[in-house]
Amino acid sequence: MADTVWTGIDDVSVPPGSHICAFYRGATARDRLLTSYFGTGLTAGDKCICIVDSPDTASRLELLRDRGLEEMSLNFATFAKYMHSPATPIERLLGWTAAKFNPYFQIESLYRFNAKFFPRWEPRYLVYQGALGLPRAGLAAAWAEGQVWKPALPRRSA
Repeated sequence: MADTVWTGIDDVSVPPGSHICAFYRGATARDRLLTSYFGTGLTAGDKCICIVDSPDTASRLELLRDRGLEEMSLNFATFAKYMHSPATPIERLLGWTAAKFNPYFQIESLYRFNAKFFPRWEPRYLVYQGALGLPRAGLAAAWAEGQVWKPALPRRSA
């Protein structure tokens, strides 16, 4: 039988690579699960990935700093830099355009949420080929970020 690792949740140990789904009642139980589970992994030197579903949950992850959390990657607020500190006329135009789309993409609220964690901003680059490649690459990035609906072909039954 494979070795097991303690999850940090009560007396639950599982084989490495297991998938875990936890149910809880209320914010107190959720916070206990999150901080114990991720804290145990961080203490063991594991890399932890958490998909955060609300600002409240993300703020609870701050409790993990004393358990070894050094860095947390947040979703990026595309074009927020240009809305807040444009340096050139092109950047001002991008910022103005981003502000017009803000109600649909929530750029400003995401930017303010991320700012709570005093992030170190890392640039991201969009690479595309040719003039027609930019819209395709932009659409693919928007799909990946969940900002636009991605159409799917109907599946044929076998």
